[in-house]
Amino acid sequence: MNRHDPLQKMEMAAAAVVIALGAFVTLYSHYVLRIGMMISPDAGFLPFLMGIALLILGACWFAKSLRFTNIHGLASDAGLEGSAAGEASPPEFQSRKHLWGFLVILLFAILIERAGFLLATALFMLAWQLIVEKEKWLMSLLITVLTAGAMYTIFRLLLKIHLPSGEWFS
Repeated sequence: MNRHDPLQKMEMAAAAVVIALGAFVTLYSHYVLRIGMMISPDAGFLPFLMGIALLILGACWFAKSLRFTNIHGLASDAGLEGSAAGEASPPEFQSRKHLWGFLVILLFAILIERAGFLLATALFMLAWQLIVEKEKWLMSLLITVLTAGAMYTIFRLLLKIHLPSGEWFS
């Protein structure tokens, strides 16, 4: 039996979470939201398809993480197939960067209803560029203005989708 390195175990665990999430979404959309028929889809039709997609992608990811294991237990698709066990180490897990990314996304989710889509998106992009990606101020401002403006233009002006205006400004 092959020994798996810690990074590969985390990858297999993440794939298992994706499979479980796909199964939950599929079952929930089928039994609770109702799928409907192809010619008249119900509320659960799109979530059902997304759940199936998550199941398939999670299974492929899990199979890939199992398949690409060499004698030393290192992932071959990371370019480590010819190396000895002690020569190469897996990439370092950047938990601080992931934590900041999670907090910025959480802040966006909290702000979107209160501050509105445009301001929440601009603050999200600015915080992401400065805190998570560690970009310089000028580049962060440029990315923020272009991204928030493009998203607003696409969703509100071109697609005519109602976006939250925010409690603070209504």
